[in-house]
Amino acid sequence: MDQQNITVGGKQIAFTQSGGTGRPVIFVHGNSSSARTWRPVMTGPFGQRFRCLAFDLPGHGASAPAESRADYSLPGYAAVLAGFAAATETADAVIVGWSLGGHVALEAAPAQSVGTPGDVPVSQ
Repeated sequence: MDQQNITVGGKQIAFTQSGGTGRPVIFVHGNSSSARTWRPVMTGPFGQRFRCLAFDLPGHGASAPAESRADYSLPGYAAVLAGFAAATETADAVIVGWSLGGHVALEAAPAQSVGTPGDVPVSQ
């Protein structure tokens, strides 16, 4: 799992992706954290089964700092999540958020049509 970069709304966003090919799952980290939070899930059996992506929010981890203070808000982060899903062709992904990431996922879901409700089985 190597770090990659993608441009979302003019911002450089760092992310990692698992080797799985099943339904996509986007992981959104918490405040003052990074995509590394999700490494154990992404490198384990779950990540081998599902196409897991975890990105660093602007100003976190290896992503570039935001240019505007407005980008450091729930609507700003939600726009990045929506743009990331579009850029990685994962608009149908299940979104998993922890702490701040959970709030970002909730903010993005109704306004951006990001992710769909669904069950991702953990075991077979």
